[in-house]
Amino acid sequence: MYVRKINLRFFKISGKYANVLFRLDLHDFAKLLIDLGYSITASLPPRTFKGIVGGKISIAHKLPGFLVEVNTESHIIGISSPQPELALQEFKLIEDSLKEKLFLELKPHYYEVLVEAEIEGKYSPIDTIRKIGSKINIINKLNESIGLDINLYSIKISKPQGTPDATEWYDLEIYPSPIRPTKFYYIAIVYRKPTIAEITDFVNKLNTILVNTITTLENHNK
Repeated sequence: MYVRKINLRFFKISGKYANVLFRLDLHDFAKLLIDLGYSITASLPPRTFKGIVGGKISIAHKLPGFLVEVNTESHIIGISSPQPELALQEFKLIEDSLKEKLFLELKPHYYEVLVEAEIEGKYSPIDTIRKIGSKINIINKLNESIGLDINLYSIKISKPQGTPDATEWYDLEIYPSPIRPTKFYYIAIVYRKPTIAEITDFVNKLNTILVNTITTLENHNK
């Protein structure tokens, strides 16, 4: 059985909250993260009289590779890590701690996962995508209309309804790896859902989704 190599290049999970008053003070958030074992990486603005210190910053990190970001104006908290399952666990821990220790009544608007990964091809990725392009009638028509010999280089698919700014959205972009176009595919995914349960299900199936996507493309050309 052919086993594909998967190189996860980037993984981030974020939550956007619908609270009208997102009263998260960066100093309070930093203290909470320190209690959870994080090191603060940002230089925070000083406290002000009767004020709340906010902003958009990468605020803290913790081994093995967790990086926490926050945007108090957009009501977003995110964590990136090369290990998706651990990042999800850590995100849930931070969210629970905000509720229990800072008494924030978080009202999730949506959760979002961003993924970039390289997946090994059984066949040349650039040739596979070109073969798919040769079967698409509009490519031939474009050749004629613009006077250039062209073919498909990348594939981008998305949720069949809605727009990219909706609370429920996903898209996948597939193209040959810029570094190794005859050996590896590059996949970029945006996956957005209103509940953490749906995000959890996606993260648990991530490797299967990556492998099945490429396997289906390559089998189409047999």
